[in-house]
Amino acid sequence: KCKNENPDDYEHIWLGAPVNQGDTKLISVKDVRKAQENKIMSSTSPLIIGVDIARFGDDKTVLCYRRGRYCFKMQEYTKLDTVELANKLTSIVKDDKPARIFLDMGNNGAGVYDILKDRGFAKTVRGVNFGGKAINDDRYFNKRAEMWSNANEWLKDNVQLVNDDELLDDLCSVNKLYDNRGRLQ
Repeated sequence: KCKNENPDDYEHIWLGAPVNQGDTKLISVKDVRKAQENKIMSSTSPLIIGVDIARFGDDKTVLCYRRGRYCFKMQEYTKLDTVELANKLTSIVKDDKPARIFLDMGNNGAGVYDILKDRGFAKTVRGVNFGGKAINDDRYFNKRAEMWSNANEWLKDNVQLVNDDELLDDLCSVNKLYDNRGRLQ
């Protein structure tokens, strides 16, 4: 299975070949740079917003706006509590009318989701449990690993990303690891 799905990993894990520098990273700098240099410029696809929620500390809440393969805007917020973020997202739903908002349900995400659902946005808002079960449980350890792998494949297929060094660092920071069943972790 490993040989068919990832020949480079097979060479290293099963045949003892050395790992090239950078081969342990899931997403390559080259793929991200290419996506940041692409010029799609617009799309008629529905607006989708992904929300990575952080409450306090050094981490940031980040909203990612995209239409199809065109990721055109990132907004960052620091030190927003659950209600403040729900208020911001309420304004965004009313003003920008996204087709979907996907929320990270970890930490405080469930509270933001509950508030938005209570305000009547259940058709727009979807919660994503990163630690939950993957759709393809035979290949991925959890939903997070499956989503990262899907993002890796998406980046290789003519997309445009916001040109941001912090985004590049975040995308290229995830290492490939496998559990004892050979699933991406």
